[in-house]
Amino acid sequence: MRLRSISSLVIFLAALAFSVPILAKTVRATLDTMPATIADAHLKAGEYTFVIKDNQLIVFRTDDGKVVAKDQGEWKDSEQKSDQDELVLDSDHVAEIHFAHKTEYFVLN
Repeated sequence: MRLRSISSLVIFLAALAFSVPILAKTVRATLDTMPATIADAHLKAGEYTFVIKDNQLIVFRTDDGKVVAKDQGEWKDSEQKSDQDELVLDSDHVAEIHFAHKTEYFVLN
């Protein structure tokens, strides 16, 4: 009986360990951008890598990998897939990030 409960616990823990990476969603896109603002960070024109994990956006400069901005947001669904990776600006502030061939997009708070 004790062996059965230990094996059940091991199976449960293994299933839990494999499900955690599925819950975390990471999306990467590299975009050439015009000057823009994310949170309080002013991005100069250039190439940046946008990484979204869960609801946290982290922006890196592509040339040196330095983190230049962080912000929070939420995922929304669109009726159609985006043709390309793109930033949607509201004035000079990044409002949304769309990803090529995906219906989901990320809206910044």
